[in-house]
Amino acid sequence: MEYQTQSTGRTGLKFFVFAQRELVLLPVPDVCTTFDRYMEDLFGQIANLGERNRNLRQTSDLLLPKLISGELNVSELDIDIKKVA
Repeated sequence: MEYQTQSTGRTGLKFFVFAQRELVLLPVPDVCTTFDRYMEDLFGQIANLGERNRNLRQTSDLLLPKLISGELNVSELDIDIKKVA
């Protein structure tokens, strides 16, 4: 509890208080380098998926009103609903 902060209603970490009071062991540089490379790939994937989700949301926002209003007719499309669902 002594390292927690909730100034915005969300629990956070008082990092500087923690860092001043606690001993933190760091891994050897090779482990840090390997971890950084691994995390760089993961963060790249996160960014890519975030962009794809943003594009899908925009597409949905554009198409859904047209589908609901009947402006866009998809009744003639060869879509097997059972396979999609």
